[in-house]
Amino acid sequence: MKFIFSSVLLILIFNIISCLSVSIVGRVYPNTILPDVKDLSSNTEIILNGGEYVAYLKHDNSFEVKNVKPGVYILQVNTKNYVFGKFWIVVDESNNVVAAKEAMDIEVSPSFIKENQCNYPLELQAVQKKDYFNTRASIDVLSFLKNPLVLLMLGSIGIMFVLPKMVSGLDEEELKEVKKNQSNVQDFMNKASNGDLSQMFSSFLAETQMGGSKVNKRK
Repeated sequence: MKFIFSSVLLILIFNIISCLSVSIVGRVYPNTILPDVKDLSSNTEIILNGGEYVAYLKHDNSFEVKNVKPGVYILQVNTKNYVFGKFWIVVDESNNVVAAKEAMDIEVSPSFIKENQCNYPLELQAVQKKDYFNTRASIDVLSFLKNPLVLLMLGSIGIMFVLPKMVSGLDEEELKEVKKNQSNVQDFMNKASNGDLSQMFSSFLAETQMGGSKVNKRK
């Protein structure tokens, strides 16, 4: 007798719960982005409100999120390699289910649901394939040559080749002056490479003024 009473009580409780909840159902369909639904990872989840309710794909690519109480939910597919669109799911007190596509991070309203309502049971398709690999950046030779340090380095290399030809016909005094200027240029380069721009330009201006005064004296 107690067993029969317990069984009847469990059935009544189950019926009451069933009347207060509903299952959200749908299916994942192939498209050009996902030609074969079997390519989805085995742990693909159908979740409501970030995990409040969770279901998994069945062998026939369908799903059923059970015992969903009346309320407003966001449904999304949580999978490894593909991106699916989100959906608003509205379950009323009579267990009627209305789905709306293109769920956004906005406050849902009856007018929004009406304007964006979609077929139910849900028909889900992938909208994008996830790409975990970044394309390698190409080398831009022009931007490389625009670097001031690179320009200074190329200029110093050019001077190394041109200077010996220029000084071959100079006398001893002029040769000493050229060597002094060469050491100043080298010092200028060292300060530029160390990032000491203020000292670099102050030294450059000082050398320029000294050179100008020497020229005036010679005159």
